[in-house]
Formats: sequence, structure tokens, C-alpha cells
Amino acid sequence: MPSKDEKNQITKLLESIFSKDDNISFYFLKKSKVTPEFQNKIPFKTKKKTSAEKVKTIEKKFQKESGVNWEFIQWSQFIGKIIPESKVYKIPFLDSQNIEVKNPWRVCPVGEHWVRRHPKHLNSGKATDHDGHCRKNPSKKDLLKGDEMELIASSDLFLNTKVKVSKNNLKMPLVSLEKQNQYDDFISGWTAYWNEVFQLEPSLHPNYVKALMATESTFNTKAWAPNYKPTTGLARGLMQLTEKTTRQAKDHKLREYRDHFIDLEYEDLWDPNKNIALGVRHLFRKRETAKWVLKREPTWFEVLMDYKGQIKSKSEEAKNTRERLKKHLQKMGMDTE
Repeated sequence: MPSKDEKNQITKLLESIFSKDDNISFYFLKKSKVTPEFQNKIPFKTKKKTSAEKVKTIEKKFQKESGVNWEFIQWSQFIGKIIPESKVYKIPFLDSQNIEVKNPWRVCPVGEHWVRRHPKHLNSGKATDHDGHCRKNPSKKDLLKGDEMELIASSDLFLNTKVKVSKNNLKMPLVSLEKQNQYDDFISGWTAYWNEVFQLEPSLHPNYVKALMATESTFNTKAWAPNYKPTTGLARGLMQLTEKTTRQAKDHKLREYRDHFIDLEYEDLWDPNKNIALGVRHLFRKRETAKWVLKREPTWFEVLMDYKGQIKSKSEEAKNTRERLKKHLQKMGMDTE
């Protein structure tokens, strides 16, 4: 059994090499119950062949960086054959399933969500404030809620993205340039956020989000769709998100949003920050549906048309929609071909 400092050093090094996907666990031998020749051996368990191979490839590097001649041996080759299981600590000192996956944009690790400071009622009947904290998601999947959206939108990373949305005048009737650019930080920030999550090539440019927003709501946060449909529900806010989309976005039992969910209520859609966060996320979902419809990788312009439900339509309405989107994008210096 190594010293506390050695244990921390070993753990830190392993956490920098292995991820949750490796599905591997490491154990220490009981120092008082093994002979000196086994003192620096560390048994590990894994059902993944790739993880076992990875251990061997990093062993020399690990020994060099730790300064200790530690040797990693697969459990099935060592425990029960060379030494008995009783000489191993039952609880692993590192189980990759317990490694927290952190996103630099997020307050909480993946699998948890932020809960803001709120009143808590004690058994005595008294009430006290419960500090803001991370809470585990029952589904263990990536879940983004409104409280955390507010914190993310005020972070330096969010406000200083490398790619910024255009501030060119779209020359829209009765819509001032100030109103057109009022939500630019949210557009640039959430586009950068979801681009980093999905890592697609080419990435989504924020100007596509702004062009879509211009045609959906003319930058009116209180806009709502007059053509209400019972199947989709009322469409609300800057990106005209429906009640159906809002429900699907947080239902981890459906395949709609797979591993990246957003939990909002209908009333949250009037909030510009939350509406854009879900709207951009929905664009990445529509990219999947557009790919299925076209049987090939879609352009982001085609994704905008799928967002509008007109990706293959040849109607006059679809033609006008294409022209309006192209017009806005061209004014922002984008190539629409």
C-alpha cells in the first residue's frame, strides 16, 4: 500500500489518462500481507480489450512521470493465480465510472445539473436557505436546466467566443438595428456552446441562427404562432419553439435528443437566453432529421429549411422562405450556395 501522497499522485495520473468510457478499475494490495516483490504491483479489472491494451502502452510513461516503478497487472492473470484475493483491498482506489466528466462551459459535471439557492424546510418546521449546488440526474445523462443556463450566459467563455454573429443591418421594416443586435451575445454564445458539444464539420455559424430568428419572430421575444396545432402546441418566443419540442427536449426516454437534453417549461420560452439555448440545440437535432430526409449530409441552409418544415417543399411559401433567409444571410456576408 503506497503512502497517501503516492496514492494521490497515482490517482491523478490515471484520471488524466483514462475516461469513463474505459470502464476500468484499479486496486491496491494490502502492504502488510504481501511480500516485497509484489509491493509495487497494481491489479486492474476491465472487460474492454482496448482498455487493457491502453494500460500497457502508458505503463512506461506512467513510471517515468510518477518516479515509482509501478507495474499494472490484469486481475484475471494475477489475483487467484499468484496471490489470493484476500490480499487486495476490496474497494478500488480508482474506478473510471466515478470519474467526473467536466465541460469547461458548465457549472456541474456531465450527469448533474445546477440547482439555484432556494428555501429548504426542516423537520422542525423552520425554513432555511439551501445554497446552490449540483444535483445528480436520474437518467445520468447530460441535462441542461434554466438555472445553469443563466450562469453559463454570464461566463467569460460564453461572452468572448471566437466567432461572433454579424451586426450588419438587415434592413427589416419597423425593426431597428439596436433591436436586431439585442440578443447577439446569446446567439454567439449558444452557437459556440453547441458547436463544442457536437464537434461537427462544418460548424454552425451564428449568422445562420440570426437569419432564422429574423424570419421566425422578427426579434420579438413575445411572438407566438397564430396557426396553433394541437399536435405541436403553441410556438413561442424568438425562435418559435413549440410545446412539443419543449417536451421532447427533456424526455430522456425518447431518442429525439439522445444524450444532450434541455429541461424547460413552456413559460421559459419567453426568456431570450433560454429560448435561444434550446433553439440552437434544436437546430442540431434538425440536422439529424435533414440528413435522414436527404439521405446525405445536409448544408446548414438546408437545416434551416428543415427547421421551418420546408426542406423539400416546392411551394410558393417555401420559395419565399428561402429568399428571405438568403437575403438576411447575404447581408451578413454569408455564402448561401
